[in-house]
Amino acid sequence: MEDFNAAFNLSWEADIWGKIRRQQETTMANYLQTYEASKAVQTQVVANIAQGYYNLLMLDEQLDIAKETCY
Repeated sequence: MEDFNAAFNLSWEADIWGKIRRQQETTMANYLQTYEASKAVQTQVVANIAQGYYNLLMLDEQLDIAKETCY
């Protein structure tokens, strides 16, 4: 009877540790997913700002060229 109880206790404890580990892995995966999603949004915002800046530089240069050719 003692062997059965010992085996039951060991398997129960191992299952508890497995559940805790899976919960921690799930929590970490959710955090990383959220963190990576926010980094992706930040990267997209920076890329859009940079593109707008270079478009503005291009338009300024075109305006200068147009002014030089008209006068």
